[in-house]
Amino acid sequence: FSVRGQILGNNFANASVKLSDDARTLETTANEASEFRFDAVPAGRYDLTTHGKDVEITLKAVEIT
Repeated sequence: FSVRGQILGNNFANASVKLSDDARTLETTANEASEFRFDAVPAGRYDLTTHGKDVEITLKAVEIT
């Protein structure tokens, strides 16, 4: 599966983005428009975390099916 998105708000250009479960952590960097993409993601339940300049946001239990 592919997972992609855009982080809305200030200070997320070039932010770190992680998609993780108990077995793996996938990492990427958002582009200048705060967009990110993960390719070849196995089905499962993941936490999606981004680190902006002064804030961390985590979406828990994102289901990829």
